[in-house]
Amino acid sequence: MTAHTTTTLVAILFCLAIGGVTGGELETTLFRCCNFGLGAVNKNCSYTKPIQHISLQNQKICASTLELCCAREKREKNCEDGKTAAQNGEHCSYLDNNDKQFCCEACTLGSLIGATGNNCNLGRIDFGTLLGTTYLSCCRNASTQQQYQSNPDNMCEVLPGELCAHNCHSIPGSYKCSCRPGYVLLPDGKSCEENIADKCQSSANRCSQRCSSSGSNIVCSCYPGYYLSQDKVTCKRMPDSSQRCKTGFAYNFTTRICSDIDECEEQHFCNIFTQDCVNTEGNYRCIPKRNCRVGFRFNKQRNACIDIDECTEQKPCDSTQICHNTEGSYECSCLPGYSRDHLTLGCIDINECQTNAANCRIGERCDNTLGSYICVRNANCGTGYTLNAVTGKCEDNDECASNTHDCDLAGPDRVCLNTQGSFRCVRRAVQGNGYCPNNNCNPRPCPQGYKLVNRQCVDINECAERVHLCPRNEICVNVQGSYRCNKVVNCEPGFKLAPDRRNCIDINECVEHAGLCSHSCINLYGNFTCGCNPGYKLDVDNRSCIDIDECENSFQVCNGLCVNEPGSYSCQCPRGYRLSYNKHSCEDIDECREPDACSHSNDTCLNMRGGHRCFQVTCPPGYEKDLSHENRCRRQNNKCHNNDLACTEQPLSYTSHYITITSNITVEPSGLDIFNVKAPSYSLTTIDFKLELSQVIASPQIRKATMENFALRMSGHNKATLTIIKSIEGPQDIEIRLYMNFFTNRIYGGTTVSIVEIYVSQFPF
Repeated sequence: MTAHTTTTLVAILFCLAIGGVTGGELETTLFRCCNFGLGAVNKNCSYTKPIQHISLQNQKICASTLELCCAREKREKNCEDGKTAAQNGEHCSYLDNNDKQFCCEACTLGSLIGATGNNCNLGRIDFGTLLGTTYLSCCRNASTQQQYQSNPDNMCEVLPGELCAHNCHSIPGSYKCSCRPGYVLLPDGKSCEENIADKCQSSANRCSQRCSSSGSNIVCSCYPGYYLSQDKVTCKRMPDSSQRCKTGFAYNFTTRICSDIDECEEQHFCNIFTQDCVNTEGNYRCIPKRNCRVGFRFNKQRNACIDIDECTEQKPCDSTQICHNTEGSYECSCLPGYSRDHLTLGCIDINECQTNAANCRIGERCDNTLGSYICVRNANCGTGYTLNAVTGKCEDNDECASNTHDCDLAGPDRVCLNTQGSFRCVRRAVQGNGYCPNNNCNPRPCPQGYKLVNRQCVDINECAERVHLCPRNEICVNVQGSYRCNKVVNCEPGFKLAPDRRNCIDINECVEHAGLCSHSCINLYGNFTCGCNPGYKLDVDNRSCIDIDECENSFQVCNGLCVNEPGSYSCQCPRGYRLSYNKHSCEDIDECREPDACSHSNDTCLNMRGGHRCFQVTCPPGYEKDLSHENRCRRQNNKCHNNDLACTEQPLSYTSHYITITSNITVEPSGLDIFNVKAPSYSLTTIDFKLELSQVIASPQIRKATMENFALRMSGHNKATLTIIKSIEGPQDIEIRLYMNFFTNRIYGGTTVSIVEIYVSQFPF
């Protein structure tokens, strides 16, 4: 033990005596911190301050213990490397530190003396504990079968690895050195150097951070917040106490304050499907995802479920409808000029011309359009005439019969006489000049086609009195003072002759033929149609109504089990689900909210769609639970003997993660990210990620997942994302192991394993 080590330990014990640390607490602290130091050897004895899981009053004790144990382990490791170099015949003076060089020389000396067959005891000469032990080990293991012989003509064999850096060639009485390909011999005739202009690109670059080359020299420098140590190669974090941040904080060299680490943006252990990560000051917490009702989504800022505006985001209504957002849902109403079809529930055009909803004036024709109608002026028949819609001919308007004349204004002795296209106001027919005192004179005879009634000439209805001369295949039509014979009007199917015997009018089949349709009858202009109640459709006879099997004909009216009923249907849900308020969707039951969801008190409950899982994190032999991470097992002993490759490659920790997804979950072309992992982002630290499909459990009829279903994507420096690239059928359980091999300055520093358990549910909802 060096004087520095002894002094440090005395100081530690003195501080312990003053601070009143108990013996049991001391032993536990020293043991834990020494193990931290052994694990920091590959990090050049650097560590994060403050040291986690150590009380504030023991931070100084732990730091000193950590540095001493790391220095001891580092010296022993370097000495073992020097010993190995000597046994391999390497040149000791070209090893990269003093401990390696001195142990290499001690082993070389021991091998030379041991080969002579002499006693390895050096008497009063003492090399110290580390070098002395190395010397004796190499001396006692040296071969004595070949005795040491001095051959002055073979200097390379006499002093193997001592004369030349690379290749030694013996010549009588001397030797000559040469270099391996890619190297050049330096002016001293012994040393070799890589033939590279920029030394920072060569193997001679041992700088831990920044390197600059000036000719044959290399100068190392450090990033902000670090300083160059005495070896002029290694960079250490500045020991400013202000940079020692509490757990959950990191020092910001720009603001010079400790800032909170947002673990939700970095690395956290929340289940991204069932939990939300909430960052807190110096820590984070996992909260269950809020299961909002259908039509709502959880808003982190408001910490509440808010309504989804389907009209804006999804545009569910078609071009003939108007979307109205409602609380948790939406409604589609028909545009003006359209009405709801009870069969298809879509919007169909209203024929305003057939339903008499058009507001066209006399002399205009109604033409239907989509969603509206237009009024078109009929052919102009001129004043006093009207177009007959059936015959297409202009007919005289009888102003006298329709009382649209103004003969009353001409005096009481004037009467109306109809003419073609107009009328005339004529004197009443009286004897003489028409003046008849005391009402006692005989009237003048009436014109042809009129007869005297109460001293007035009135029209004779030849048609009613059957005095007309129309043939049997024609219809008599009375006019003022005469009559005319019209041909019989033949109405189209769906129409009948109007009482005027000149026009055709619509037949209302629904009124005249009761029971024509099994559900409802809708009269149309010249026709009719049968309608059915919701949940029914017309049969092939277009009159009878039959039930619609919504479960077979409609697309996913239920996301669970659909049960058809007369005129309707109902939805049912499998075990582990319940029917939501809209009676269509199945929503998951969170069994983990029940107090007896798991049988053991120390079980952890994981809710999944349609069920739940109970699990415990059990550590394998040689590992123990990490108190700071619930699902992590760490290695109990990180110390390995030299050249023990199996021990070195044994993972430092196992961390379990649990993820649930639905069966045949939709996977976009870019993939579905399910797990993110982030390692320390130091510039000299690199991670070699390796993905392994460890186990798949599924029934024979289910296609098991393979590595073709997954991909590992690098999402940044020392960041990786596990992605599903092909949909997975459920139910099945999948275990994936993500190995992370740490390298600092190209030196292997250990392996950690993330075990990702993926539970695929049975149903796709």
